[in-house]
Amino acid sequence: MTVEERRACVAALPSAVPFELHPPEGDRHSKAEAEELVQRLERAVNEVTERAQHEAERAQHEAERANDLEQKLAAALAEIEKLRSR
Repeated sequence: MTVEERRACVAALPSAVPFELHPPEGDRHSKAEAEELVQRLERAVNEVTERAQHEAERAQHEAERANDLEQKLAAALAEIEKLRSR
């Protein structure tokens, strides 16, 4: 091709891509990627939820144990006061 033929060819090219040449919305690949992302996010949410539940159960157990120890301490202090007052 000569320089002028190349210029004419480039000038004949459209300045914008026609709508028909755009990939279809929701093509297989992007849909699969989106589904994979949703599944990964769901797994992450489930893992965080399970960890939070486990931590809440652990905190509840520790609170019950602390309450039990406080009651035992109060009983021991009351016993000490009784012994002192004799």
